[in-house]
Amino acid sequence: MQNLRTILPWVLSSTIVALPACGGDDGEDGDLIHTTSAESSGGSSSSQGTTEGNDSTSTTDADTTSATTTTATTADTSTSEGSGTTGDTEGDAAVYAVVVRGTLAGDDLEASKAAHDAIAMMGERPAMAAGDFAHDVLLGTDLLDSVPNEFLAVDRWDDVDAMQAFYMDPTFQQAFGSLFAAPPTLEFFELAPQWVNWGTMESGEELDQYYWHFALGTLASEDEETNHAAHDAVASGGKEPSMMAGNLAHVVFLGLEDRRRFLAVDIWGNSEIIEPFYTDPMFVMFFAPLFESVTQPVYVSTDWYQW
Repeated sequence: MQNLRTILPWVLSSTIVALPACGGDDGEDGDLIHTTSAESSGGSSSSQGTTEGNDSTSTTDADTTSATTTTATTADTSTSEGSGTTGDTEGDAAVYAVVVRGTLAGDDLEASKAAHDAIAMMGERPAMAAGDFAHDVLLGTDLLDSVPNEFLAVDRWDDVDAMQAFYMDPTFQQAFGSLFAAPPTLEFFELAPQWVNWGTMESGEELDQYYWHFALGTLASEDEETNHAAHDAVASGGKEPSMMAGNLAHVVFLGLEDRRRFLAVDIWGNSEIIEPFYTDPMFVMFFAPLFESVTQPVYVSTDWYQW
């Protein structure tokens, strides 16, 4: 495997980021499907200064010091970087996402797949008619902060009101909730095309198997533009080395209600590089200060029913 220090020169020359870090507070699950704008799951990663735990967490509005960001070079954010061309948008059309994570009922994955697929097939037509244009299903791995076989569904929508109404429908909640041993967590996000992105959410689909790495957490600053600048400085510098290491996409979402809530989906075709890349000390030096708290679960693609 290529030494990561040979493909991460940007941490020494292109970006200096100084951000504070402080932890979040624990919250409680709801009764059937827990909806939150500051939810997390997965274990604590040794690569982070501050991480989010396995249980639900809600973010307080604690005061944080504004970030100071200095870049030695000006990032080129033309083409796919921060220009709204992540493959999910046309023009200025907004894209929304709901992220559902939970522990499946029972240990029989084939039974869980059959149950999910029956529900998804039944719900596909009304969901798509309401604006749900993509339904991706992955399972947790044993990498970083992952919970093995944790269920992950990410649905992308073009109608925010229809999205929220769909998941709040009691009939849907009852059917969908039956898949899980405990109420799953559900979070709403909006695609952030003006932040540095590359690739698309479809990147990797031509492969037999691909992996989604989540950077899911609460950004360090209370100011969105400060967080935006800090992220873009690190992401612009990190794009080339990450793609050299095998990264296919970096797609950014912000919380629908809490704009400090952050989700970056990094897509990989090879699982072997993921832990060495994200735990490399030079990567952590620049990544961790972006967040007040963060968790990094990794999910693997499945053949469950999707669209």
